[in-house]
Amino acid sequence: MDRLSELSDDLIRRVFHFAPIKEAASTGALSRWFRSVWRSSDAINLEARALEDDSYSYKSDQQIRRLLSHRDAFVSAAKAALHAADDHVTRLSLRLQARTDDTIRNFMHLRSDGRWTNNIDVVADVLSHPKVRLVEELQIAMDYNHGSLDHEARLHRTGVYEIKRGSIPSKTLRVLELTSCKIFTLPAAVKFPCLASLRMDNCYVSLEHLQSVIFSASVLHAVHLESVYCRGDGPQ
Repeated sequence: MDRLSELSDDLIRRVFHFAPIKEAASTGALSRWFRSVWRSSDAINLEARALEDDSYSYKSDQQIRRLLSHRDAFVSAAKAALHAADDHVTRLSLRLQARTDDTIRNFMHLRSDGRWTNNIDVVADVLSHPKVRLVEELQIAMDYNHGSLDHEARLHRTGVYEIKRGSIPSKTLRVLELTSCKIFTLPAAVKFPCLASLRMDNCYVSLEHLQSVIFSASVLHAVHLESVYCRGDGPQ
């Protein structure tokens, strides 16, 4: 504790800026001062690991209830962290990890009857929080093991999560990083006036909407595309 107290407030806030929210919040047990510092770091980094199932689908009521309980706990914790933040969050990171892409889809969209539905959307639910409205750095990552897939198989399984229409706060966004996501629908009115850096990895995107994002970002100076597939145009 003595060594930590020697660090400046700004340096500690910078550390919290990149720390997972669970670890950041746990420092509140050290002192009231730490409890207030992480809340003023202006960053929320959310991480979750989806429950695994060897069959890649949830067939029993018990399995479904277990997954839904895990998902509800994640969403509740995310909203509680955002609510606890002192002000608008400037950096938001959402990272979901799983062994397979189907496991991630189950976590994101599974209904109580065992079917998928886009009406359930964990990411869009978090992004709709009022304190995310003026976010400047946004990272959405769906991490799963796709290293063993060949080129054709990887193409068909690229983009686990489809960005919901109008869910990305664009007004103040400077940095956007997407991993294993799809972008097929963006409102024509959505502009990215502050976007300076765009990074996409293992994503599947409509060429029209990728161009729309780039052309609407007048200050964009860095674009990094890795294993990005444009619909109808093959790998880019």
